[in-house]
Amino acid sequence: KTEVLVKTIHDLSLRIQQKKASGVSKTLSSEQIEELIKGSVSAEGSYGSVDNAKNSGCGKPGKQPRVPFDSMDVAVERLVTLAKLRLSSGEFKSSKAQFLRVCKTFMDAGDDEIANYCGEVCSKFASM
Repeated sequence: KTEVLVKTIHDLSLRIQQKKASGVSKTLSSEQIEELIKGSVSAEGSYGSVDNAKNSGCGKPGKQPRVPFDSMDVAVERLVTLAKLRLSSGEFKSSKAQFLRVCKTFMDAGDDEIANYCGEVCSKFASM
């Protein structure tokens, strides 16, 4: 057991040194954030596409096309998966304010939270 712990500590120490040597993480660009959003809102069980999300007001009742009731939840879960792939290496980091700003612009969320649910979707995305 001691040998396993010593090896684990050694491996973790190497990973820490590698991360420190790799330098400071870069902030995700607007294009990278848009790609994450596209991937999440286009996921199966989500909105189906960026256009469907925008046209439906991200699931706002009465807007077309109708989307599954859990589209927002599916999109958020998919974003977490996609973001982990991008952020787990430490090469990139995300700014909540930047993510929210880019998302609201990209999804045409506007400032009226009643007009559509895209602002809520963006808030959930940014909080991940």
